[in-house]
Amino acid sequence: MHWFAPPPWIRWLLSMVLVIAAFTVEVAGPRTTGHWFAISDIEAGTQLRPDLFRSVQIPSGLLPGAQPAGFALVDIKAGDPLIASQVTQEQTRAPDGWWAIELSVPGHVRPGQNVLLVLLSTDQTTIVTGRTLTVETRSDAFGGASALATIAIPAEAAADVAVASEAGKVTVLTTSD
Repeated sequence: MHWFAPPPWIRWLLSMVLVIAAFTVEVAGPRTTGHWFAISDIEAGTQLRPDLFRSVQIPSGLLPGAQPAGFALVDIKAGDPLIASQVTQEQTRAPDGWWAIELSVPGHVRPGQNVLLVLLSTDQTTIVTGRTLTVETRSDAFGGASALATIAIPAEAAADVAVASEAGKVTVLTTSD
């Protein structure tokens, strides 16, 4: 009595729906969005413009969005994505009448951050407030990291800081934020 078995229409219909749904998902692919990636190395403090970046399609929601407008808060390496935490709207520049000097600083220092410079001498210790303008991080052959910062200092302390720096008697104090 095999002839009287009902045909498997429902199984065929469900199989057809499953194949069509799988084909639709495969053809549609993941949702993507354009994201900015650096074309070349960008130093901290540089004004960001679209011509410094290229737009690359990446899956939606993978990285937080950011626009190439404002100033770079940190160094951005070639090929790195632009992230909102790397951008600031304030230009890090020295206040009027201040001078700038390059000093070794801890690796966590960021442009725009206030620092204290402790000038050590045999007869007295002087503390000078400064503001970091740019920070360049470097890695050495042993895997350690160091940073060289341009720090703005008041004009009245510029000579003292320069002399102490030359003698290697400057300590840079920072906050961790």
